[in-house]
Amino acid sequence: MRLNATLCALTIFLGACGSAPVPEAKKEAAPAPPVVPVTGLHALYQMYTASRAWAPDAQIYQLTSVPVSDVKPQPGKVGAWQAIMVSPSLQQSLTYTFSVADESVSLPKGVDKGKPESWSLHGSTVPFAISEAKADSDQAFEAAAKKATDYIAQHPDMNITYQLEHNPTNGGTAWHILWGESAGSSSFSIIVDANTGAYVETLH
Repeated sequence: MRLNATLCALTIFLGACGSAPVPEAKKEAAPAPPVVPVTGLHALYQMYTASRAWAPDAQIYQLTSVPVSDVKPQPGKVGAWQAIMVSPSLQQSLTYTFSVADESVSLPKGVDKGKPESWSLHGSTVPFAISEAKADSDQAFEAAAKKATDYIAQHPDMNITYQLEHNPTNGGTAWHILWGESAGSSSFSIIVDANTGAYVETLH
């Protein structure tokens, strides 16, 4: 009887040991996806959506590309964008930024906004509805590049700035593709229709 009891106890013990779960090897954390630049309209939609909470009648005054040090730009795409929104009813403007990475305190990742400032319509640049911009910045660059083949070949590493605003020449919206840091420092730029994506003119 003692032998049988001992064998039974040993069998139960071995069975319990055999059924113990084997600990899984620790899984390595998946690497973070690379940070990639975005087009102007992609960023603009994020900022425009946020601006509607500030003013239901918000319109776009100007959209400008902003370089981000750790995000390599691609044709028509950059790491951050800045949009100036205006509200005719409030007579105010509000500057928004959208960045794919934390560049600085003043340019954090995601959508950020400044403080409202007084605004009134003046000059030839007027605000426009988001529906008036159908061609994106990458499409605009493609159209501009066809007219700037020689200049691009001569200045392959020059920074390119993108601006979306009202175009007084044709009364619609247009992309201004500037080779240089700003409109004031650029000696070569091309205007592309923001509705059709078609080439408009070259400026020197």
